[in-house]
Amino acid sequence: MPINRNFKSTEEARDYIKTTSKTINPSNATLKFHRLTILVSNKPDYEILNTALTGMHNVKWIKIKLEGPNNDLSQ
Repeated sequence: MPINRNFKSTEEARDYIKTTSKTINPSNATLKFHRLTILVSNKPDYEILNTALTGMHNVKWIKIKLEGPNNDLSQ
């Protein structure tokens, strides 16, 4: 089920990513393959999460995907 959190800032989105990644990978081991896909239901959350993910370390295994009826990114 896609999330709909309405993030206000990249810091809030980074906190969400860190909390989620600690649940999946508590030892902070380096993972080389995509193990976690965060499904997002709205475009603003998708953009903020991607921006937050850009500046983080050891998150190559996390992917953000926009899902739902309004998943056209060209708007």
